[in-house]
Amino acid sequence: MIESTIANRYARALIKVAADHGKTEEYLNQLKSFAAVCDESSEMLEALSYRWHDFGQRRNALDQILSKLNLDEYVQNFIRLLLKKGRLEIFNIVCEKYEEAAFQTLNRQKLKVVSAVELSDEHYQTLEKHFAQKTGKEIVVQKNINTDVLGGVSVHIGNEVYDYTLKKQLEVLEHKMLSQ
Repeated sequence: MIESTIANRYARALIKVAADHGKTEEYLNQLKSFAAVCDESSEMLEALSYRWHDFGQRRNALDQILSKLNLDEYVQNFIRLLLKKGRLEIFNIVCEKYEEAAFQTLNRQKLKVVSAVELSDEHYQTLEKHFAQKTGKEIVVQKNINTDVLGGVSVHIGNEVYDYTLKKQLEVLEHKMLSQ
């Protein structure tokens, strides 16, 4: 909980800088590219965050990584600030909070679609169109294939969940039968 609050503060600070420079989406993409590098090597982020290692060496290692990514100067300095303040270990949370703030600024909404198998593009487009009309926002579809889902689809948007999975349908049927 504390990490989330701290991450939110850092994300809000960067979103203000991004908005001032008209680079909200660009910064989001750059943060995601750094996150992707960190995801490829989880040990790298741990090593950079490990406070018992010499700060100068960690800073030099980070600078080498940043130089290869072609990031905006403000984004590089932001990541360096996280290192300096000992907050690099919460970078992924900061990135999530920045994305939330960026989506709010850009009038976008994430639509998470969970299904047992990949849906056709037509199905995704139908869901996207429906929820764009419902929310008045640009929809960004996040596809999630979950083999635990027996059939159907579950749609998550904001704090709302529309569960049309086979499991949920059976639960509703069971509840109706038991209540009679």
